Amino acid sequence: GDLTLEGIALERDTYQAYNYYRSAAELNDLLGMVRLGECYERGYHVEESARKAFTWYERATNGGSTEGMAQLGRCYLNGTGVMQNSKLALEWYGKAAEANNLSAMRFLGEALISGNGMRSNAKQGVEWLKRAAEFGDREAYLQLGFAHMDGSVREDLRAAAEYFMQAAERGSEEGMYHIANCLKDGVGIRKDPQKAYEWYKLAAERDHLESLNQLAVCYSSGTGVDRNPKKAFELFSKASNQGHMQA
Repeated sequence: GDLTLEGIALERDTYQAYNYYRSAAELNDLLGMVRLGECYERGYHVEESARKAFTWYERATNGGSTEGMAQLGRCYLNGTGVMQNSKLALEWYGKAAEANNLSAMRFLGEALISGNGMRSNAKQGVEWLKRAAEFGDREAYLQLGFAHMDGSVREDLRAAAEYFMQAAERGSEEGMYHIANCLKDGVGIRKDPQKAYEWYKLAAERDHLESLNQLAVCYSSGTGVDRNPKKAFELFSKASNQGHMQA
């Protein structure tokens, strides 16, 4: 199912992915239940239904799936398919996070830092993000970068740049984009336009739209690369065709 949904080794086919997930779920495969819930939540070849998504997450949770627990926590936090309940959100996130579920650690960390749907506790939120990062969650590194960049914890631009670099080196396109911004402007790290250009280029090659637009800016202004108005125009046009509003 994952291979057909993401188009990895096989042609992307949401219909076939949905069928695989449903078959797995009907055989009581817990991950299949979670993936089927995601199909209903996102409308992958079925009519979008938050309630049905919640039901499948709940079934997976009842079977002991920590990923199901994490999704239940998110549903209760946002009121997806169920009445919003921050107490239950915290409870399910906590259970999944204590069982070392990476997405739960990250969701819980983000929610505690932002205070989205629950009482804010930035210090505790950062600890959960750090724990997820220790397990190799690249998105946790990214969120730690944001927390230190915007002062959600305490403003520390050097730490923010380090976290963005960690995310980028682990393959996060958002991390690549943000460390490129830091390198371009010398924020929290020594200014290096050429390395900024390289990170923008790598992220753009992986279809990151903001990086594609910034890559065009680099060619237009000669930032980290020889100025090339023709190339800049080509990339601005490409970004615009893909929906970038400022290209």
